[in-house]
Amino acid sequence: MERRRPPTTTYVVASGTLNIGAGTSLPLNVQTIADTKFEGNETFFVNLTNAVNATISDNQGQGHDQQRRRRPVDVDWPRQRERRGRGDHQRGVHRHALNTTDQTVTVAYQTADAFATLANNDYQFASGTLTIPPKTLTGTITVLVNGDTKFEANETYAVNLSSPVNATIASGQGFGIISNDDFQPTVSIADVKVIEGNAGTVDAVLKVSLTNASYQVITVGYTTVDGNSSTPATTANSDYIAASGS
Repeated sequence: MERRRPPTTTYVVASGTLNIGAGTSLPLNVQTIADTKFEGNETFFVNLTNAVNATISDNQGQGHDQQRRRRPVDVDWPRQRERRGRGDHQRGVHRHALNTTDQTVTVAYQTADAFATLANNDYQFASGTLTIPPKTLTGTITVLVNGDTKFEANETYAVNLSSPVNATIASGQGFGIISNDDFQPTVSIADVKVIEGNAGTVDAVLKVSLTNASYQVITVGYTTVDGNSSTPATTANSDYIAASGS
């Protein structure tokens, strides 16, 4: 039966003449090429031709290049702005040490709260199985990040890996970083108009507003001041009661 060459070259091509001399055997060296790819054991062949002072009974020998490395998977740390609308947040999963394989690799994943939480509606829960095809270094997991207009610190959520097939887990947890894209809020106060009445006091309620929400408690000082129109309201005239505070 004819023997075929392996489909991938993992050795240095060699040819020449071997002089056995008076002995019965002699080693023939072939250099194999190292790589980081996880693959099955591979074979190459050495063919004998043109024997002098001898006949050839078996003209082909076979060499084996054995696989000795593992196939770990790792998870990296992406960053994405939350945006004011919803956005896809892709988490990359890559092989440790650039180690490819001839096999299909699968690994289970699931998100988990960190500083970003489901309760705060920062992102949407995701779980499933990631499939990485043969001879491929990376795959992606998509996590939906919820946009908002709230000023807040950058937040993180976790993605955990488990149950690998045709691989081992080198680092089982990575964190997605949600970058805040909202400005610190500004404060404004609205005018108010009241009818003073004939006796007693009437509350004049002035609305103080923020341009957008914040994760921080916001304080602002206030102080009443006499008007400066042609007919100002003054404390000296008992038009209003001075007030200040925070």
